[in-house]
Amino acid sequence: SLNRLLRRCLQRDKRQRMHHMADARIVMEEILTDGTSAHEPALAASIAQTTARRRSGRAGWIAAGVLAVVAAFLGWRSLETKAPSPPRPVYFEITLPEGMWVHSGRQVVAVSPSGDAIVMALANKDGSQLYLRSLDDPELVPIPGTESASARLFSPDGEWIAFTQDGKLRKTTRDGETAVDLCPTGWGVGAWLTDGRIIITDSYSSGLFIVPAGGGKKEPLTEPAREEGELGHWWAQALPGDEWVIYNGFSSPVENSRIMALSLLTGEKKVLIQGGVFGRYAPSGHLMFTKEGKWFAAPFDADRMEVTGTPESVIDDVYLNLYDGFTNLAFGQDGTLALSLIHISEPTRRH
Repeated sequence: SLNRLLRRCLQRDKRQRMHHMADARIVMEEILTDGTSAHEPALAASIAQTTARRRSGRAGWIAAGVLAVVAAFLGWRSLETKAPSPPRPVYFEITLPEGMWVHSGRQVVAVSPSGDAIVMALANKDGSQLYLRSLDDPELVPIPGTESASARLFSPDGEWIAFTQDGKLRKTTRDGETAVDLCPTGWGVGAWLTDGRIIITDSYSSGLFIVPAGGGKKEPLTEPAREEGELGHWWAQALPGDEWVIYNGFSSPVENSRIMALSLLTGEKKVLIQGGVFGRYAPSGHLMFTKEGKWFAAPFDADRMEVTGTPESVIDDVYLNLYDGFTNLAFGQDGTLALSLIHISEPTRRH
């Protein structure tokens, strides 16, 4: 098809020659899209009417010019239509300093929304503290003022870190230079909304509460369904847009737990996964959860708040706390995943 187009561009008879490059561009687009062109019959007829092909230096230069235009056009279309290559996965382990281990408290790892940093709770013989690890720097940097802290969480802009410490919900800047007390609480951090409010679980047996951006009185959001065996609502995560929050409706044994969704606008609740714990929405469009010591992924429609496919196991042997359904795993909004597997070393038998 391109050969026939080229021949028509080189017709010596003006009545048979294509007059303008814009017309040739339309034909080329049709050929690239459909493999042929609606103008093909006209091209064939005009070529059939050609009685002689005269080769000359001038014709050669014209051919070279048209070929260059065709080549440039094809190259431009290639750049325009070629899908970008998917990002290449990168895997690495974070080596802990000598004499330190991952703290066994709740929610011991968090990933910044942009995926540029990880916060972990590390412990040694003298106690525990939060450490920041930027992904462009191998050094683990202690965050001042976070001794014995647990349940850390990045703010949506990645500049602040929320944590519980000494019976309080607190937040601090990455460098630890500015710390703010938000409210009393005895348990853990769940989700940080884009308007600055934070959703927490106030105690082991409580539902979810929401805390004002600047701190103050926490307001209840959910109440465990005791008649259905729920012990507490934990591990909340806000979905993009802040309209829905997913959380773990924990029951004992853990197989009776379920992953729930709550609308912050209407109060509507939905059961998303029966028998799973520590539900997490992944940027790939999957609902991730732990079940039987494995990490599963299920295709998920966040607009309809529905699982749309069969869950599949993606990681084996993940850490699962059978007493609260916690899995030591965290996502960044860019898809960065940080997790802690169980490694037992003799003679300390630390995790």
